[in-house]
Amino acid sequence: MKVGKGYAGFEPIFAVGVLAAALASLSISQIYNAGAIVLGITVGLIILLIRTQSRHPLNTPEILIAATALAAGMFCGLNGRLVNYPTGSGRMHLMAFQYAGEAFQASIDAINFTDRDTNALLKALLSGNRADLPHRITEAFRISGASHILALSGLHLGIIYAIADKATAIMGNSRKRRITRSISNITICTFYTLATGASASITRALLFIILREAGILSGRPVRLNVLLRKCLLIHLALDPCAILDIGFQLSYAAMAGITWIYPLMKNIWPAQDSGPMKKIWDSASLTICCQLTTSPLALYYFGTFPTHFLLTNLLALPLTGFLVPIAILTVILSAADLCPAILTEVCEKAASCLISVLETISLM
Repeated sequence: MKVGKGYAGFEPIFAVGVLAAALASLSISQIYNAGAIVLGITVGLIILLIRTQSRHPLNTPEILIAATALAAGMFCGLNGRLVNYPTGSGRMHLMAFQYAGEAFQASIDAINFTDRDTNALLKALLSGNRADLPHRITEAFRISGASHILALSGLHLGIIYAIADKATAIMGNSRKRRITRSISNITICTFYTLATGASASITRALLFIILREAGILSGRPVRLNVLLRKCLLIHLALDPCAILDIGFQLSYAAMAGITWIYPLMKNIWPAQDSGPMKKIWDSASLTICCQLTTSPLALYYFGTFPTHFLLTNLLALPLTGFLVPIAILTVILSAADLCPAILTEVCEKAASCLISVLETISLM
């Protein structure tokens, strides 16, 4: 599909090439390797055939570009395997960021909460470190279908980004100040991403933020479906091995649901109704769409399906959206020895409420 003077829409074909190479690298014999590559090529060709049935059939240049995208994806996938990109904690190769992450966790531990479970929960929510989280709380999150809240993802970085954007809004919106705001927002989000280990899901969110800010600065805000495709392309070009990461797959699957299914479900409720029921429907639709696209992966990898996912997300996500900003403010002020007792108490009550809600749902 043409966009302006260039071409767009071939990112999924590039991803198919990366996946084919990744599957080939995991195979045991040359027969399996060939089979994986053939499978990737077949899927890529199917995508091409589907596109030819659209209102704008592919011309020869587009076919060549699509073939190049598939080949480039396979090359990146194979090259990524040879280069042996670091994953997980191996990404934290910059000692400054690792130190910052450890110092941040130490600051959370130092807060004098009445219940130490609050410290453990905040450390899990803000840094991704669940080592101190009691088993009963971890199980409550898992059984109720709220494990994604504990896994650092776009939800967490999105809250950080929203806080940063609000804080930098005082700079104004002139051209120069908007550039300063964007640089500040991206710097804060990048630092947080690196300090918490740069997992695949949070890296995807960072790419979204960078491309969104770039679109704002250019005066041409990027549509969500274009953002998703560009992020997929850049992410796999930078780290082809990420395609085999469970977090990567769940993150992009959830975003696919939000991008293509959510608008359809959201519009079922009359747009002219802006009351509380409309907001509840919007939230429920978002949850259902994410669950539809991530459930097959969850069933495959974990063999479970959270039956109370709708109730869990309707209650837990607003609580998390309230708790995370309060927790960040509490950690910052506590580190400076300026945190008022009332803020610490509110933070602890919110954390306790989230735990209680999920424990109750897990017992249903």
